[in-house]
Amino acid sequence: MHLKQLGIADKDIETISYTITPQYEYVNDKALLQGYRVEHLYEITVLNVQKAGEVYDIAVSNGANVAKGLRFRISHPNKYYEQALIQALQQAVEKARAIASTYNLNINPVPLSFVEESAQLPREVTSYATLHAQAAPPIQSGELEIISTIRAIFTYL
Repeated sequence: MHLKQLGIADKDIETISYTITPQYEYVNDKALLQGYRVEHLYEITVLNVQKAGEVYDIAVSNGANVAKGLRFRISHPNKYYEQALIQALQQAVEKARAIASTYNLNINPVPLSFVEESAQLPREVTSYATLHAQAAPPIQSGELEIISTIRAIFTYL
């Protein structure tokens, strides 16, 4: 089986490194060429995380013996970060209303000002492994959390 049979497009298979290194044996202070070591590293983008184990299985069955890393990333992180900003602002309004109501006050729901605190786009989750599997390993991505923090100032009505 090949990666394309899993529905992985050519654009999602990229060579990131290709090296050829001579291998020598030293006898009586002389270097004797024994052969070459070839390392070809690919980056494969898998949009369906459930197929990640199958990708590893196909790689092993086609001769891969080392995995340099497995990274989980989210597609279009800015889109989700913008949604998190909107939620943060809505929560700020709710909290300001709750605080104001304890003093029997109303607030202007439009903040006088608000400042976005440092952005926290989701970090990549990376694992490293050597491949010696006979069957597709179970790959679990877990969850990615996108956090947005704002500081808002409201006025009373």
